[in-house]
Amino acid sequence: MRIYITGPWWAGKSTLAKQLGAHYSIPVTHLDELQWGIDMVEKEEYRALRAAIIAEENWIIEWSSPSVLKAMKDCVDVVIVLNYSPIGNIFRILKRHVKSVFFWEKRIGWSLDGVHELRLGFLFKTLRWRTRQLPRIRQNIMECALEGKVIEIDSIEGVFEKVVTRM
Repeated sequence: MRIYITGPWWAGKSTLAKQLGAHYSIPVTHLDELQWGIDMVEKEEYRALRAAIIAEENWIIEWSSPSVLKAMKDCVDVVIVLNYSPIGNIFRILKRHVKSVFFWEKRIGWSLDGVHELRLGFLFKTLRWRTRQLPRIRQNIMECALEGKVIEIDSIEGVFEKVVTRM
């Protein structure tokens, strides 16, 4: 089974991917970790690594970009779109940020220098995800003839159960 999960930043794509991976015993790939180095420069080997993963029989890939659908259009079995309320996403981002600031040092043993600062531009991008990224995702789904393979989830409550029952 080949599953692609997409949605706004910090919407729970990684969490859902890990849950589905454990449930179906399928390897999970987080494309942002595969693509970006520590210095946020794209790794030279990224496209070759992505192609190798897509060629496998079973995988779960999660990422927020709509463009990767074109690379997997002939092999993806299920596309999961997490289309939650932008306000709910902002709330989760702020909650996660506050937790990371107050508990980072105790939990990981690092100093706060390693915590990513919360940027206003990032919050605006998150608010505009439904009007900017989602239409591009839907367009790529249509262009790749994947309409019948899409599960769109509009609420974070019970997302794992909703996905599993619809697969």
